[in-house]
Amino acid sequence: MLLKILKPRYVSIERLQEQLLSRLNGDMSDLVIFEKGTDSTIFVEYTDYIMRNHKKLQAVELEDAIKKLELNPDFETRKLLITALGYISDVKAYRALEKIVNNDIDDLNGWAVFAFQQSRALIEDSLSDKSRFYIFSGLGGKANLLRYFAVAYTEDKALLTDFQKERFRKELEYEAAEKESEIEEVVFYDYFVTFKFLLSIRHIAFDFIDNVIDNVNELGGKFSEETIVATDKIYSEDEIRRAIDGELLEGEVDMDDNNDMFSYLD
Repeated sequence: MLLKILKPRYVSIERLQEQLLSRLNGDMSDLVIFEKGTDSTIFVEYTDYIMRNHKKLQAVELEDAIKKLELNPDFETRKLLITALGYISDVKAYRALEKIVNNDIDDLNGWAVFAFQQSRALIEDSLSDKSRFYIFSGLGGKANLLRYFAVAYTEDKALLTDFQKERFRKELEYEAAEKESEIEEVVFYDYFVTFKFLLSIRHIAFDFIDNVIDNVNELGGKFSEETIVATDKIYSEDEIRRAIDGELLEGEVDMDDNNDMFSYLD
């Protein structure tokens, strides 16, 4: 989902992260951010499928599921077997799902990602006496860093100058050095800039971006205080321009009512 976030909405995301950090009690080793991105639309379908088919899923046995998958059964049967493997705490189930996830041309590749991640979570939890926390997002991440895609744009769509571009890049690099962050990509357009970055779950992404914009604006940057932030995918130039113009506002997320940015398994 595309989040066009204004200042009044920051507190809800911050509260969500504070709750997680409180439960972690400072031990980031108990946090797992899955590196492979996930499709939020498929995730909703996946959870709904589990609720509607839980009895069938419980009846599936490991060896039988693996053998049937090797015979390439029909689509619905494969979906059932793949989902069932995600609930079996066994390395064989994990490896079977791994093959499907790594097969980019498999039509159930995206679906299998959730079963694969759940299988991993079950196995890891069985080997530890501590509760672990798992975060799924569209862009994934690594270690305790969550990946974001963000857009900053000028007021009144004023064209970016070379000075503004240079200042923005430098302030972004400076802020990244101050925080637990990695800047992966920065792309400048006529009146906006997109950037992809990894940020520790300890820090609020909107505060991170705010600091960059405030510092640039102190030197005449003239960037809008509104920002566009996404954790589900990299948006196209056309989608970004439409979002800046307000054409995608019906897709906004109110974080007070929707916490799907994070998914936890205790």
